[in-house]
Amino acid sequence: MFRPTIDNARADDLAGKIAAFEAAGGAIQVSAPATFVPRPPRKEPKRKPQPKSTRREAAHITRYRKIGPDLIELFDKRGLTIAQICVETGEGKRFVSNCLQFFGYDTSINRGRKDVAEKELGRQLADMAKSRYTLRYAAQCLDITEKRADLLARRLHLTFRRA
Repeated sequence: MFRPTIDNARADDLAGKIAAFEAAGGAIQVSAPATFVPRPPRKEPKRKPQPKSTRREAAHITRYRKIGPDLIELFDKRGLTIAQICVETGEGKRFVSNCLQFFGYDTSINRGRKDVAEKELGRQLADMAKSRYTLRYAAQCLDITEKRADLLARRLHLTFRRA
C-alpha cells in the first residue's frame, strides 16, 4: 500500500506557528460535535371534500334516449320497417337498428318470417314425434339439420323414437 511521505519541514513550520499563537495568549478551542435535530414530521394537507360528480352518459346513449320513443312508435305502433323509418326520420339504418336494440326490440330482417316458419316446423316435428319417427328421419323429411331439429324438439319438449 502506498503511503505518502510527510514533509517534516512543513510539519515543523506548522508546530512553530501553533506554539507562537499559544505564547501570544491564544487558545485552541475544540468545539462540541455537531448535533443534528431531526426534521419535524410532514404535515399532510387536510383533504377537501369533493363534490359528488354526476356520471356522464355516452353521447350515443343520450341520442338513443332522445330519439328512441319516436323510433319505437314508428316501429312498434305503426309497423314500419327500419328502411322506412330511416326515410321518415333522416337517421341512418345502423343508428335506428342499434337504438331499437337498446330498448329491447328485435330488429333482425327475418323477425316476422322466422317466427312463422319456426312455429310451422314445430308443429310438423310434433306430428312426426307422435307418429314415432326418429329425430334423424324427421330432420331429413323437413330438410333441416339434425342439430336444428334437436334444438326445436328440446324447446317443445318432444321425444322421438330411438333407432
